[in-house]
Amino acid sequence: MKSCLNCDVKTWEYTNLEIGYKIEDFDILFERLDKEIIREELSKLGSNYSD
Repeated sequence: MKSCLNCDVKTWEYTNLEIGYKIEDFDILFERLDKEIIREELSKLGSNYSD
């Protein structure tokens, strides 16, 4: 992620980016799960984990 932001800061502290700062292309980190799959998995866990 730091490479996408062209950021060399090595801490988790807040960093300002200038207005108009160009963010490089990046890859999606996680695929979006279909809501039906989420419902099915939650139902396997039991009623304590429902919406």
